[in-house]
Amino acid sequence: MRFRLQLTSIDEQRSVIPQRQDTLRCLMQRARHLEREIYILERSRYLDDGEDEAKVDELQHSLDDTKEQVLSSLSSC
Repeated sequence: MRFRLQLTSIDEQRSVIPQRQDTLRCLMQRARHLEREIYILERSRYLDDGEDEAKVDELQHSLDDTKEQVLSSLSSC
């Protein structure tokens, strides 16, 4: 990483960093939203004995995918 930064100019680095920050912010916002949705569904299922298990599984899968995207965007830096 450090060597790659030495090869690029400061102007190129300044243009890439905000783009990566925006991508990471967007992914983290999506992850927080999915975690909130899962919490709400889990709580309603616990209180009402609802049958939202399929929805929770779908949201959990989306959350896992989002976390993988965050990790891959961090490792590509």
